[in-house]
This record gives sequence, structure tokens and C-alpha cells, in this order.
Amino acid sequence: MTSDTARGTRAIAGFGTAVGVLLSAVLVFAVDVFEGRGWRDGEYVYLFVVFSVAALVLGGLLAVLPQWRSFGKGLAMGGLVGVLVILAGIVLFFFLLVRDGFVW
Repeated sequence: MTSDTARGTRAIAGFGTAVGVLLSAVLVFAVDVFEGRGWRDGEYVYLFVVFSVAALVLGGLLAVLPQWRSFGKGLAMGGLVGVLVILAGIVLFFFLLVRDGFVW
């Protein structure tokens, strides 16, 4: 395995880790795993936001270390995808509010 291939594999592993954690948060929401503990929809949203920001920050920190640079960049990209999903949800929410006449 060449060095470029190893770096690409590590970056994909970092991205896959972040996306896997974010998808697990969505799955936990869909199945409503923590319903018995009193979790509502808001707590699952917080979980997704925390996972997204944590992946972005941790990926940025790992990208500084030479041996973890590729994995960190992939992790940061996965966190960025989560943040973009959150921003798209916010924009969609306000678009629907304005379209339906709830905001003057």
C-alpha cells in the first residue's frame, strides 16, 4: 500500500466514523431508544448537534498531528456534513414558516 493510498484510506475512515456516529444519532431518534428516560425530540436534536460539532472540532485537532492528519481531515469533513445538515434544516424550517404565513 502506497503512502497516498494509506492517507486516502485513513481519510475515508475518519469520514465514515463521523457519518456513522451521526447516522446512529438519527437511528436512535427514529427508534426512540431513550423514551423511557424522558427524552423528547429536542434531546435527540441536541445529540446530533453535539456529535456534529464534536466531530468537526476533534477532526480539526487531529489534523494538526502528523500521524493523524488524514483521519482528522476526514473526521472534520464528516462533522462539516452534519453541520450543513443542521443549517439546511434551519433554513427549511424558516422557509416553511414564511411560506405558510406564520411569520409576517
